[in-house]
Amino acid sequence: MKTKVYIDGGSALCAAGAGIAPLWSAMAAGARNLSALPCPAFDSWPWPEVFLVDEPGAAELKVDRKLLRTMEKQAKLTLLGAAAALAACPPAVDADPSRIGLYLGLPTVDEAVPPWPLLEAMHEAGSTHFDSEMLHREVPAFFGLSTLNSNACAHIAGTFGMAGSMGACSPFADAGLAALIEGALSVCNGENSEALVGGCSAKINPLLMLQYEHLGWLAEAGRIPGEGVAFLTVGAASRSETAVRLAGYARGFIASEVQAAAVIAPVVETALAMAGITAHELDWVLPGACSDAEMALLARLAEGTPLVRACSAEVCGALGPAAPVLGVLLAAHAIRSGARLRYTAPGQPQREEAARVRHVLVTARGPEGQYAAVVVSKEKCDE
Repeated sequence: MKTKVYIDGGSALCAAGAGIAPLWSAMAAGARNLSALPCPAFDSWPWPEVFLVDEPGAAELKVDRKLLRTMEKQAKLTLLGAAAALAACPPAVDADPSRIGLYLGLPTVDEAVPPWPLLEAMHEAGSTHFDSEMLHREVPAFFGLSTLNSNACAHIAGTFGMAGSMGACSPFADAGLAALIEGALSVCNGENSEALVGGCSAKINPLLMLQYEHLGWLAEAGRIPGEGVAFLTVGAASRSETAVRLAGYARGFIASEVQAAAVIAPVVETALAMAGITAHELDWVLPGACSDAEMALLARLAEGTPLVRACSAEVCGALGPAAPVLGVLLAAHAIRSGARLRYTAPGQPQREEAARVRHVLVTARGPEGQYAAVVVSKEKCDE
C-alpha cells in the first residue's frame, strides 16, 4: 500500500468470552461453549446447540431503555463492540471528529428486498404487483442488523461523535474484510486520519435458519452458527509498542466452483505482492472457512513450504462478517506475542507454539462468489 496503515486496539466478543485472550485459550484447549438453540427449528436442522452470547442491556450499553426497544440484538452487540474498541484505543484528544471514520461489515438488512433479476423480470412484464405471497416465494430469506445498514453506522457515529467518511458492507463473511479494506483506503487517501472497523454476526433466529437452508449450508458440519462482534482501529500512525500494519489486500469473484483455483490464486498473489512478500514467507494463515480445499490451493502457491493454519470457528462458530475481523485481531495478537496456533483436525485442540510471526494471511469467502484476502505484517520484520 502506498501509505502505511496500522492496526491498533480492538475488541471481541464471542461464545469463548470477551477479548482475544479467552478466544486464544479456547482454541488452544479445544473448549466449546455451546448453548441450546434459542428458538424452534425445522426437522432437518442439524445443530441442537449453537454458539450464543448474552444480549447486552441498558447498563452495559449506557443508553436509554427507550432506545433499546427499537434495537435488535446485533445492533446492541455492535454498539457494545464499538464502545469497547474505542475504550481500548481512544482517538487523540485533539483529533478532528470529521477525520474519524467508521466502516462496518454487517449481515443483510431484515427487509424482504426483491433481488435484481426479479425486478428486471417484473419490469419487462410491466408488473408492479408486490403481494406477500409473491415476495415469500421469490425473495431469499435473510436477516440483518437493525433495519438498514446506514442506520447502524449513523447510530454508532452519533453516539461516539464520529463524523468522518463511513461505509457499511454486506452481507456475508467477506463484508468484514471489505470494511477493513475500505477503512484502510480512507486513511491512505487522506479522507480519515483513523477509522473504526468492525464486523457483526447475524442473530440466531428462525430466519437465519432459512438462510442456511437456502444457501445449502446445512450439510457443512463446520458451519455451526455463532454470534459475535469484533472491532479494531486503523490509522496512519501506530500506537502500539510492536507496530502491526495492513500490508496488502485483494478482492475477487468466484463465478463457479470450477473457477475457484483460477480466482483464489491471483487474488492471494496480488495481496502478497502488495505486501512485498511471497507465499513462502507466510508464517500463519487464517482462512475464512478453514477448508482443506482452500488450504490446498494456498499450499500450491507456497510450492512445498508448509503453511500453518488456525480456525476460530471451531470454538465460536460461523460469525459471518465478524469472523475475518476477528481473524485480523488474532493475527495482530500472534505477531505481538510471538506465538501461533496450529489446526490439526476438527474438534481437536489447536496446538500453541512459539514462533516468529511476521506475516499472516487472512481470507474470507461469501456464498455468492465473493472472495477477499489481506496480509497483516509486523512493521519491523528483522526484529
